[in-house]
Amino acid sequence: MNIHNKIRPIICGPILAIPFLFASAFHANADVFIPFEQTIADQYNMPAATEEAEEVAEPVAVVSFEQTIADQYNMPAATEEAEEVAEPVAVVSFEQTIADQYNMPAATEEAEEVAEPVAVVSFEQTIEDQYNSPYAVTEIVEEDASEEAFDYSLYDPNEEENRKAFEFHQKLDKSLFKPLAKAYRDVVPEGGRKAIKNFLHNLETPTVLINDVLQGEQDRAGTTVNRFVINSTVGFLGFGDPATDLGYERHTEDFAQTLAVYGVESGPYSYSPIFGPTTERHTTGRVVDFLTHPLTWYFNDQDSAVGLTYGATRVVSTREDLLDALDDIEMDSTDYYVSIRSMYRQMRENQINNGLFGDDPSQFSIDTGMDLNLVF
Repeated sequence: MNIHNKIRPIICGPILAIPFLFASAFHANADVFIPFEQTIADQYNMPAATEEAEEVAEPVAVVSFEQTIADQYNMPAATEEAEEVAEPVAVVSFEQTIADQYNMPAATEEAEEVAEPVAVVSFEQTIEDQYNSPYAVTEIVEEDASEEAFDYSLYDPNEEENRKAFEFHQKLDKSLFKPLAKAYRDVVPEGGRKAIKNFLHNLETPTVLINDVLQGEQDRAGTTVNRFVINSTVGFLGFGDPATDLGYERHTEDFAQTLAVYGVESGPYSYSPIFGPTTERHTTGRVVDFLTHPLTWYFNDQDSAVGLTYGATRVVSTREDLLDALDDIEMDSTDYYVSIRSMYRQMRENQINNGLFGDDPSQFSIDTGMDLNLVF
């Protein structure tokens, strides 16, 4: 019994001392106690958010959603608070945006004032500019325009009758001349067609030479003589054109051009089937060239078939040379009659002024040699 009573205090004493030991240890190390939040913050390298840290040394900026997007994409943020702008913002219209993107001036409704009047270019002007015509048909948007538009009603007073003749000839051309020209192109090789054209050009030398002399063009008359001699000999009766290679360029002259040089007015424009466009001056010139040409008197003594063969060959050769050129003009024209009339006027002026003549179909001459024109 005494032993039992002695053992009880010995055992109970240490047991009762354990809580006091834990309490002492807690108070002794209270300044280094690490809460759960701090442990997480240290592990992920981020500031810990504790309930006790309610006071902040500096105010924390609250970043809005707009600012977050702006920072992420490197663009200014649009916030509801930023209502005051230091400078007014320019509102760019849709037209200006397109203009800036494609490097072109913007067309705005405000730009109503134009520094200079704008010229409205008519169809005739477009055609004449394309073929290097000196006759510009324009209407200037200005009441007191100093330059008057060219009046085609004075140049072509009988347009209604001329259009009827033109339409008739177009039917004749499409049914006869054009098919023959296409067949000629298909049958005769290019070299052969070139030789025939050179031969026909060489036969027109007398007409060109006479009018060179009448116009006082000594240099051009010399060129005509040299061309005839060289092409008739070295060029095998004119089927070749070595004179051009030697620097003697081909040109055309006729009596109508001679009349123009001496100041005779052209007169009104007219159109006739088979012979095509002409003027009073040009018709007179054709008659004189026909009567003074040596071939006229030569064919007069020959069988009629000889003259018809020459004329038919000339017609077909000339029409073949113009197949592509006339097709392009007709396709691009809203009024084919007006296009032909404008081109005829321009080319006659070019010939009268001794403009350069070439064999390129784009530079074709409506009137060649004796002016027995059967192409339009």
